[in-house]
Amino acid sequence: LSDRERALIVKQAATVLTDGDELDSLFMEICNMRNSVAADTIIDIGMNGTDQAKEKLPETVEMVTGEDNLTTQEDIQKWLEENPDDESDPEFYDGWKD
Repeated sequence: LSDRERALIVKQAATVLTDGDELDSLFMEICNMRNSVAADTIIDIGMNGTDQAKEKLPETVEMVTGEDNLTTQEDIQKWLEENPDDESDPEFYDGWKD
C-alpha cells in the first residue's frame, strides 16, 4: 500500500482505538510516510482521534519531526513548510505498481 492508503487506515483506526499498545503500533506507520502525508495524518488525528490517540500523538510527532515542541496544527504546518516532500518520495512511498 502507498503511504496515502496507509494514512487513511491510520486516521480511521485512530477514531476508534483506545488501547495504548495498539495505538503505539498503529502510529509507527506514520514514521513510514512522506512528510506531507505524515503531517496531514497527525493533524487529522489531533482533530478526530480518540482521547487516547490524542494523548499518544506528541510521542509520534517527536519521532516523525525530531522536535518536541510542535503542539498545534500551525506548528505542524510550519514544520512541513520547512521540510517539504523530496522529489524522489513517490518512488519510495507510492507502493508497488504492476
